[in-house]
Amino acid sequence: MVVDVSVVIPFYNPGADIDDCIASLLAQTLAPDRFEVLLIDDGSTDGSAQRVDDHVAHHPGLLRVEHIAASGGPARPRNVGIDAAGGRYIQFVDSDDLLAREALERLLDIADGSAADIVVSKISGGGPRGVHHQLFRQTRQRLTLDEMPTLVRNLTVCKMFRRSFLNANRIRFPEGAASVEDQNVCLRAYANAGSIALVSDLVYYFYRRRRGTGAHFGDTPVAPNEYRRELDELFDIVETELASPSTRSVAAGRHYGNEILGRLRGPLMLRYDDAYRRELVAVLRDVAVRRIAPDVLVALPAMQQVESSLLLAGDVDGLHRLAEQVGELRLLATTTSASWQNGRLVVIVDAQLEHEGKVLRLEAAGGGWALPEVLAPGVDREVRRLTDIDEQLLDLDLAVIGRSDGALWSTTHGLEMRIGTDGEVHFGGEVHLDVRTVMGGNRLSSGIWDLRLRLHFAGFSRSAKLDATRDPPDATTTWLDSTGFTALSVTPFWTEGSPALSLDVDESAHPLQDRVGDGIPALDHARVLVIPTARIVGTETSTAAGRLSFVPLDQPSLGTRHCPAELVCRAPGAAVRATVPALGSRSGRWAVWLRLGEPGQVTPRRLPFELVQNRLGRLSIESAS
Repeated sequence: MVVDVSVVIPFYNPGADIDDCIASLLAQTLAPDRFEVLLIDDGSTDGSAQRVDDHVAHHPGLLRVEHIAASGGPARPRNVGIDAAGGRYIQFVDSDDLLAREALERLLDIADGSAADIVVSKISGGGPRGVHHQLFRQTRQRLTLDEMPTLVRNLTVCKMFRRSFLNANRIRFPEGAASVEDQNVCLRAYANAGSIALVSDLVYYFYRRRRGTGAHFGDTPVAPNEYRRELDELFDIVETELASPSTRSVAAGRHYGNEILGRLRGPLMLRYDDAYRRELVAVLRDVAVRRIAPDVLVALPAMQQVESSLLLAGDVDGLHRLAEQVGELRLLATTTSASWQNGRLVVIVDAQLEHEGKVLRLEAAGGGWALPEVLAPGVDREVRRLTDIDEQLLDLDLAVIGRSDGALWSTTHGLEMRIGTDGEVHFGGEVHLDVRTVMGGNRLSSGIWDLRLRLHFAGFSRSAKLDATRDPPDATTTWLDSTGFTALSVTPFWTEGSPALSLDVDESAHPLQDRVGDGIPALDHARVLVIPTARIVGTETSTAAGRLSFVPLDQPSLGTRHCPAELVCRAPGAAVRATVPALGSRSGRWAVWLRLGEPGQVTPRRLPFELVQNRLGRLSIESAS
């Protein structure tokens, strides 16, 4: 079947997660006759095969399934999918992940417009796998790997590839029990691609966490000697297929830091039993001694210098102690101020690293600084010394993360690292977060967004929510902007429990009308009611339509009266304005209810004052009884 895109999905015991994956493909904006979905079953035993067969029976022209004998990994089913594909392009998707509705249509347009062999699209970090988000701060086309060697930071295979390019270069996944098959294929593809597109204007691919008990292909520990063979194949690709020495060095450093040192740090290292840990260290040391050149070693950040020195010395106990100590590192961030300036949320952030509950201080080292010995007992200070490499690799950003899907967008402006004379390190600054453009040039989408400070320093990464040292006076002030194509309201709020700063976009949980009622209302002789609020700010022309309802308290038989209302943000401050309708000839009290938004979508709110009409028909305002 000749189509524009073939989506290849290998699966093994995904359970109900594959239903969501398939649903995201059925919802694509690309016309159904322009793509196909190939589902390759690698011998599932949990009923997933029948589940997928049922989907195919309902969508026979779009979905196809092939059942193969269990191969033990995603490589074989992906290769089967490549060979069966009829699309000009192939998009790989894992069975528990999702594609954005516009993904295939937009990525196909980019691929055709830039003659791309590979399209690398922005990924959400909602699942268990790490994402190198720094890569997705720009959109570029017609790249080669030598022009942007940092592409090797993203070696997941969930990309779009030109099928003829894969075939011409004989690129297939290494079959059998494999742990680095994605890295193998992506590195070869990058090395041979004449045009690569990096697309960061939208989250196209969503990593998800498995809901059931089904296992991921990579859930089992590596077999050390088999892993040695895989690593040698990976470094063979680096040495034989990457032409530029600088690109080779970047790629080798990436593989050393991730595939070798990455197996020896954090909770993973601490979970190994002692015999396995020692066998694995011996194998990885052998690979490091044979394959890692001096120019790669000198370019490592400080923490990886420590890890590398312990590995090359075969110091298994030292690596274990290091993993324990680094596991106690925490980033704690606070904000002392949050306010609005012309559509930008201005947040003052301060953060420090703590180790076992105490502020971490760097150690003086001959006019410079070193990681403290408490993190790496017994490791020489010169090995722990911070260098220009650490300054170059320092990355600090303030991220907004979608609570529903893990989509992440960030800004680095205004953030810096400061080292005091006592070695105490502060990370932070004054951040201006533009809610109208932070999403790749677009406004934040509706929903709840959590703010996190993210740090990559000296070879390790940490992130922290923004805690409150005290409630910033403007922290719950809503920004309203109705000047664009669609209205935007953003309300910062403190989460319950341990208060942390988050954003509610478009009244997902904090209706705009709840911001009204803190000011002193006024009523003029023409019956114009003005209800000011200090909790809403916005552009001078921003408005929100609504309705005021007046409910008789003394004589219910008079019936509720209504009138249009409008929230206006012009100087000297935001206020709801409305002309009070005739309330009849009788005296009495009237409760005032406000609704901002469409009928049925928002529940009206009773305001904290009442209108009182005397026997002469004159109105006054009193506090609610």
